[in-house]
Amino acid sequence: MNAVKNSYIYVAQMVITTVLPLAVIPVITRILPPLEYGIYILAQVYSMFAVSLVAMGMISGYERNYFQYKDDPAKIGTLLYTVLIFSLVFYLLSGIFVYLWKDTLARIIFEKEGYGMLLVIVFIGLGLQTLSQYYLTYLKNKGSAGSYSRITITQSLVNFFFIIIFLVYLGYGVISLAYALLLSNLTTFLFIITQQLRSFKISFSKVMLVGILKISLPLTPRILFGALNTQFDKMMLGMLSSMGGVGVYGIGHRISYVVFQFMTALDHVFIPELYNRLFSQGKNDDIDNIGKYLIPFFYISIMAAMGVALFSEELFIILLPKSYHDGINIVIILTIFYASMFFGKISGPQLIYKKKTHIISLLTLISVLVNILLNIPMIILWGTIGAAIATMLAGIISVIISYKVAQRYIPIKYEWNMMLRIIAIFIAAVSWAILTRVFLLEEYWIRLIGKIILVILFVWTGIKYKIINTEIIRKTLFIR
Repeated sequence: MNAVKNSYIYVAQMVITTVLPLAVIPVITRILPPLEYGIYILAQVYSMFAVSLVAMGMISGYERNYFQYKDDPAKIGTLLYTVLIFSLVFYLLSGIFVYLWKDTLARIIFEKEGYGMLLVIVFIGLGLQTLSQYYLTYLKNKGSAGSYSRITITQSLVNFFFIIIFLVYLGYGVISLAYALLLSNLTTFLFIITQQLRSFKISFSKVMLVGILKISLPLTPRILFGALNTQFDKMMLGMLSSMGGVGVYGIGHRISYVVFQFMTALDHVFIPELYNRLFSQGKNDDIDNIGKYLIPFFYISIMAAMGVALFSEELFIILLPKSYHDGINIVIILTIFYASMFFGKISGPQLIYKKKTHIISLLTLISVLVNILLNIPMIILWGTIGAAIATMLAGIISVIISYKVAQRYIPIKYEWNMMLRIIAIFIAAVSWAILTRVFLLEEYWIRLIGKIILVILFVWTGIKYKIINTEIIRKTLFIR
């Protein structure tokens, strides 16, 4: 299956797995007030933090070492079972700890009684999701976009239906979201285990485990700091603001996160190819053309960010009750951060390829410190908007630092002349979306005309530079 076809499959998969969670948001927000939804968001935040710590960066180590054994199916199977068995033991032990201390943890996090089991269920659900990522990473690296997409789409469908059943028909309240998370990820995990058993014999290699741990253990601080970095805004809102503010911010974050999900769908194609080109260094000139290869992915990623920023207003007005409408500004601001993350997705593999994972941990620590220094005062001053601005600024600063460091070890020749033009139009679009809200431009048709003009300008730029021409994209993907 070629890279162009895989790109289309992953984008289609991303659209479906993004639309389904978005489609259920109006249901959630009309049944759960911001206070209760904020409690669920915090349960997810702290559980993600714990799950990320237990994961110890094993997925990154597995993904890198896969390419060392990609021509030997037996070793690929052994590598897969090795990381799965090792991780499963750690998740079981940590799950027992969370269950035994659930009530104490709930009192500390929520300052309320009765949410201990919510924490346990969310933690188990996210743990199963992480364990499933090993086999999904195998499919991604193998180029099996169809199998990968079928699994992830099914998981999203199951989650969607369980939310409707538990929340709407059974009326279980906020814990309905936790039940849906657990059951959908359990279904996916059991299916994946069945497929893995059919494909490979169970085996375990201490040598392979040590090889992965040499890559992943230096990433553990990065995983810890990274989880703190990505969730710190919500943690601080829970401490310094209100649970209702966390709920509104959570909705805004969830919608803006669509940009990152879209980018992740694309990186299933360009990250494996990036590794292939890096490992082919010295054999051909593929490494010299990485920057040109990445242009279509960059353009499409920024297009997604621009679309979310410009039309989030319409999405909120049509789908969500007024109590959540403050999330519009949050979406616009956070899309700037997620757009910049394209470069963060490249700098990580650059440093992992050079086995500089300790530097990644150091960079993540710096990012956390910047995030903390900006978030605390801005949340105190401006609440949810302050959290969004602080997260955006801290993210951009961190991306710039990571880019500079990664370029020192394995430089990539980016097509900056073309990329800066794309960025300029994106900045103009975000500025239009923000300024028309700040200055309360009431004539909607004027706002809409401005949005349409900016979209046309962006598309015209893609046509002018032949980025969105299918044949050019095909040639770019297959440069040899």
